[in-house]
Amino acid sequence: MTQNDIKTTTKSLTIHKWEAVINEFITNGRNAPKAYAKVYKDCKTVFQTANQLFKNTKFNKMLEKRLRKISEKADIEVGILEAMYQKGYNTADVQSNPTGMAVNTTGIARLYGKDKDNDIGTATAPPPISQSDLEVLRKLSLELNKRTLVESEVIENE
Repeated sequence: MTQNDIKTTTKSLTIHKWEAVINEFITNGRNAPKAYAKVYKDCKTVFQTANQLFKNTKFNKMLEKRLRKISEKADIEVGILEAMYQKGYNTADVQSNPTGMAVNTTGIARLYGKDKDNDIGTATAPPPISQSDLEVLRKLSLELNKRTLVESEVIENE
């Protein structure tokens, strides 16, 4: 086996493990150290090493690409969720229920990573949503809200 073969094999194994970390990260609620520990079982410095990996430019490009694919599929789901939160907020507002309004406002904020519990900049935080993606999601959400209003008016008129 030549030196090039060893490098190619090592690179392939690294990318394979990175993909496994990304899969685990996405499925475990975006907990970077937990994802890293599951893939690299023998690692003694999980938090430090996971933090280094999630700062790696090549790894981040792989992660962003994967999250972008998921985001494209989930755009409609986020819009639907926002419409549901908006409906809940409106109901709570009509009922003069400030707790319900706050809960629904927090739900919307969490959809876009803008809640106070989101620790942007740490290894466990999801990457921030881009301004263009946010604008697309906002437009979808507004459209869904309009459709929901039209549907509710039709139901009320029947």
